[in-house]
Amino acid sequence: MSIIIKVFIVLKNAAPSAPPQNISATVGTTSISLSWIKPGANDRNGEIRSYTVTFVRADTGAQRTRNSGSESATLFGLEPFTTYTIRVAAYTVAIGPFSSALRVTTLEDGVLLKCEVYNYVPHTS
Repeated sequence: MSIIIKVFIVLKNAAPSAPPQNISATVGTTSISLSWIKPGANDRNGEIRSYTVTFVRADTGAQRTRNSGSESATLFGLEPFTTYTIRVAAYTVAIGPFSSALRVTTLEDGVLLKCEVYNYVPHTS
């Protein structure tokens, strides 16, 4: 007599456990173009369906949100020579943690400037 045992493994998607990485920005007078790298494969916890970008105007605290279906987004309608704090989060079945803040100031004269911020890991002794 033989026994057959059937095992079913159900994998559940969950929110990403890490934020998008290496956010970079190209800054204009009234727009900021962003790009980033999706969280690492072990931190995605499912298929990334979209990203949420929040940006807060530093002088007023006014917050806006934009969704993106890819690893880039452009924020339009910004005020010239104004500082914004930007964060990005990935979404699977729920939203994951937001990235470190990126503070960017739009230009006064329309000249393009590109800046990149990489995740800083402090050295522990």
